[in-house]
Amino acid sequence: MNFKKYTTWGLAINLILITSTSVAQTYKSSSWSTNFYLGGSNLLGDLGGSRFIGNRGIFDYNIRANRLALGTGLTMNSGAFSVGLNVLGTRLVSNDAYSKQKFQVARNLSVRTNLVEVSLLTEIRPFSRSAGFNRFYVYSGLGWIYYKPMSKLNDEWYDLRKGGTEGQYLENGPGPYSEIDIIIPYGLGYKFRL
Repeated sequence: MNFKKYTTWGLAINLILITSTSVAQTYKSSSWSTNFYLGGSNLLGDLGGSRFIGNRGIFDYNIRANRLALGTGLTMNSGAFSVGLNVLGTRLVSNDAYSKQKFQVARNLSVRTNLVEVSLLTEIRPFSRSAGFNRFYVYSGLGWIYYKPMSKLNDEWYDLRKGGTEGQYLENGPGPYSEIDIIIPYGLGYKFRL
């Protein structure tokens, strides 16, 4: 994967979104809001999974790997445009014991990682002046995640990064992966008042 190429494109798209909406912010003054997030997370990887053999994408989803995700953020709102800084934390897990495949259960591998995400997001509400559509939004931004994958063997947890489980410490092997990675979060949603 050409990471530099995708990062450059992600930054360019965000810059276009920010500059194209900045001129249309005259009809409403800005305000600040605090956000709280409560949700779930799930690791869709090559451990555990469903009754299918091989990775079947979303069909490999296993509900027993769900974990709580919590977050908070601070957002500056200005008309149809918002910029926010968010922090989110969760634990991702996957375990062959969750599988219905005998070979995966016998393989007996597991992984967990605490994950912390910090992101700066740009949000646009394209229908903010239209009655009935003012709560739909799209967002994108730039962020960072911290993670530390661990695996359990004989009731003891081991740091997988130090173990070089993907050949990192072999001659001509890839270098160790970083504890911090850059992410480009994006999505769409609908807001409502409680």
